[in-house]
Amino acid sequence: MTRNEIENELKNIIEDILGEEKENINSTSLLIEELGFDSLDLLDLTFNIEEKFKVKIGSDELSGRAKGKFKQSELVDEKGFLTDLSLSELKNSIPEIPADKLVHGLRENDIPKLLTIGVFVRLIEDKLVKA
Repeated sequence: MTRNEIENELKNIIEDILGEEKENINSTSLLIEELGFDSLDLLDLTFNIEEKFKVKIGSDELSGRAKGKFKQSELVDEKGFLTDLSLSELKNSIPEIPADKLVHGLRENDIPKLLTIGVFVRLIEDKLVKA
């Protein structure tokens, strides 16, 4: 399956979830901020992705990569903000999120607000290659 085919399928899934016209959705659309997703919509999206593409997406799929390499104290500071190390890891592991969004003052629970269709396209693409 090509990257464009994956993206088109995701757009169809999102259209079904939100009733949004497909033309208004692109790979850089922020799911929460621009398309109006909420946490239940993200769960619905994940479920539909797993059904359509036959891949499993874990809840810690995006943040789990850095968690395996570093101590929690290296990733989150005493005030609960992501550290420079954590932000750097996110920039490397999720290049679809604009670097200017990954700045000091971000908390781990803010990451879903930065998710785009492009993030899920690459995630699915990676999983299909490994399958």
